[in-house]
Formats: sequence, C-alpha cells, structure tokens
Amino acid sequence: MLDNLARREAEKGAVVIDGHAAPWLLKDVATLRVAIIASFETRIKRLAQRDGKPIEEVRKETLQREESEHRRYLRLYNIDTSNFSEFDLVINSERFSPDDIVEIILKALEAICKSMK
Repeated sequence: MLDNLARREAEKGAVVIDGHAAPWLLKDVATLRVAIIASFETRIKRLAQRDGKPIEEVRKETLQREESEHRRYLRLYNIDTSNFSEFDLVINSERFSPDDIVEIILKALEAICKSMK
C-alpha cells in the first residue's frame, strides 16, 4: 500500500521521496537516487547521542534492526540493501556537512535536469 502511494507521488514529479526501499522500487521513475551513508560506528554514535542511550544498547538494536530489514527486503522485493551500485549518487556523511550534502545533491540534480533538455 505504501509502495503504491510512493509510486503515485513519484509519477507526479517534482517530489522528494525518502524511504528504505524507495530508491530500488522507484528506479524507473526517479530522476535522482541518492544514498547518504556513514560507517556503522559513526551511525551508532549518532543514534546513541540523538536518543540518549548507551552505545552498546544502540549497537545491539541497530545490528538486529539492520539484519532484519536486510532479510525482509531480500525476501519481499529481492533488494540487497547493502548494494548501492544502482544509485546515481552516494555521499559519505562523515566527510560532508548537512549543508554540503544538500549542495551536492542540488548540483547533481541541476546537471541531470540540464542533460534531460
């Protein structure tokens, strides 16, 4: 149901859709597919800080959640969530600030839109 809603919105154009499976499920209608990544250690540190939880608790929760999601997406969609080869742009958030990331994405989108004319 959510997959269909995301598809209908994507087909309208001029939208940003954020979702774990969206880049794969909408590859035929997406103008730009972006993955923003960071190492596992960086991600758990950020989550622990954000949620005010002990790092070991967050490490355990994150491992369980990511393993469960990985298995579920393979089973339901045949999607390997660890493979970013079909993305147009992969940005390491350890190397760039949030503002830099927005600027990089906008530049990439601008370049794609120019090539579509």
